Amino acid sequence: MATQNGRTAPAELVVNGEYSDERFIDMMAAHHAMAIEMAKVGRKNAEHEEVKQLAEGIISEQQGQIEELSSIMEREFGSPEVADTMNPQDSSMYAMLMPDQLAGQRPFDKAFIDSNAPHHAAGVEMAGVALMQSENAEIRRLARSIVDAQSRELGQMIGWRQQWYP
Repeated sequence: MATQNGRTAPAELVVNGEYSDERFIDMMAAHHAMAIEMAKVGRKNAEHEEVKQLAEGIISEQQGQIEELSSIMEREFGSPEVADTMNPQDSSMYAMLMPDQLAGQRPFDKAFIDSNAPHHAAGVEMAGVALMQSENAEIRRLARSIVDAQSRELGQMIGWRQQWYP
């Protein structure tokens, strides 16, 4: 953690002791890429129609956000290249199954929810930091939409988990 203006940022978003928009863009793009891969598995293996629809939404929305992140990266940092994989030891990977591991789990929807809920929570945390610390209005707008969407989806998953697998 690093402190900037009395606020803290996770180590993953810090460069030279300060929050970094460039690091946020890379981390969120990689985070989204992982979610998309899990959602593709979910779309194929889900038992409940609600989970299939959630997976479709994740794929569509987060792919669009990766494209936005790439555009911001190009305008602000001179290259459209963004990270597309996460380090398995990254703290935002906590409790996540890799897509190939997830595909073989039963009941699948329970495993999908149990893997995606902490992933979404980490995404909300990361976007929340950018929302508070970035000086870039475009990044703050995108971070706000990520917080809103992933918080809503997280609420759905928690509800389904309690309803289907008490």
